[in-house]
Amino acid sequence: MKDIICYIQDKEIFTVSETARYLTVCPQTVYKLMHTGQLRFIMIGSRYKIEASAICEYLANQRSNVM
Repeated sequence: MKDIICYIQDKEIFTVSETARYLTVCPQTVYKLMHTGQLRFIMIGSRYKIEASAICEYLANQRSNVM
């Protein structure tokens, strides 16, 4: 598999809404990805947060599924 380069703004943790904007999907899709185990997330208090590395990992998995 080729090395995947994933550039995300100078930010380490994203909200569900920010992740949805980055992936150009609706927030409900992000929740679905999280709860089906396709997108790693963490809880901070009662809030869902997605690390930049988790977004890159998800995108790399999607690319490898297409190839």
